[in-house]
Amino acid sequence: MPNKFQPIGIGMTPSTTALGGFIRTCRLKLGLRQDQLAERVGLLQLSISDIETGRKKYLDDHWLKKFAEILGCNLDELKNRAPKTPSRYTKLPQTEVGWLICSHREKLGLTPRDFAEKMGMPYDDARKLEISTHPLICNKTAGLLASSLDLDLSVFQKFIKKEKTMNNKLGELIRTRRKELNMTLAEVADKLGSKKQFINQIEFGRSPLCESDDTIIRLAEILQCDVNELMAAKPKRKLKPTISITPLGVFLVDKRVNLNLTQKEVSNSSGVSQAIISSLERGTYSSSCCSSLEKISKALKCEIPANLIPPTKQRKTRIDKGVQKIPMTFSLSSQSLADLRKIKELSNANGNSEVINEALSLLRRLLEKNPIIMSFI
Repeated sequence: MPNKFQPIGIGMTPSTTALGGFIRTCRLKLGLRQDQLAERVGLLQLSISDIETGRKKYLDDHWLKKFAEILGCNLDELKNRAPKTPSRYTKLPQTEVGWLICSHREKLGLTPRDFAEKMGMPYDDARKLEISTHPLICNKTAGLLASSLDLDLSVFQKFIKKEKTMNNKLGELIRTRRKELNMTLAEVADKLGSKKQFINQIEFGRSPLCESDDTIIRLAEILQCDVNELMAAKPKRKLKPTISITPLGVFLVDKRVNLNLTQKEVSNSSGVSQAIISSLERGTYSSSCCSSLEKISKALKCEIPANLIPPTKQRKTRIDKGVQKIPMTFSLSSQSLADLRKIKELSNANGNSEVINEALSLLRRLLEKNPIIMSFI
């Protein structure tokens, strides 16, 4: 990239095309740097560099006219030096709607770039309308084409994509009202603070808003419609069925479904984990789960019948079979008891290492002289 502080024409990459070399010569005669020319033409400095060095070889008539105007040269001089545009830049329409757009554009004497400006879209997007292989267009594009080409909308009617059928009344109401206000998905999503894919899912029933009353209220405000009408069209929640194999599980599932609650909602209101609620409903619970039944009954606003509550299992203590328990007693002499009391007094002196060492040595002598006498009864 040339340095704007160095003299113009120093350190440039040689040009490999006649058009690029001619544009560079004209630019240097005017004493312009690449960035100055780019600003006047309406391109990036990198694009001017690519044209002059030959990395960009092809320019359409629009840009050739621009360069001729800025550089003060003859348009024919640029056209004669420009290479012949390859077929991929002059591709013909592939569909019936493409030919319709191309023929009416030429009747009006519009170039592809003039047509793009009249459509209010980038040149590449407008060009795709003519050369695209897709035979259909959307309703909004049909309206733009009709106004830009001075045609009636009915001319494009057979090329308009058919809208997907709605599976729910709520989505149909939202979509109808949005179109009445001439709002796009992106505009509604921007006001709602979400993405347009979410609005699209609502309209086609993939996000029925069963648990989102706040979202429905905000949509009613954005679309300026009756919130009660949207609430009435809200589909009922479809709870996932739970298969239970115990009377207690059947009872809990019936109560939960009647209240139109999910296991997660019961868990939040009762303070019992969802895993325990699921195990109780499916009949795969352990005895420890039964202690949570009181909290669950409060969340379900019911009283669980006593005959459905399983009895609490008592923990069994392990008894080794074949082993006879033998009671044992220990007998110590009076001297030994006196020595043990002295050891106990000495051991209460915490943190005194000398006292502890003395107690240990006394205990050692006691065990050597007076062993414990064990008698079995």
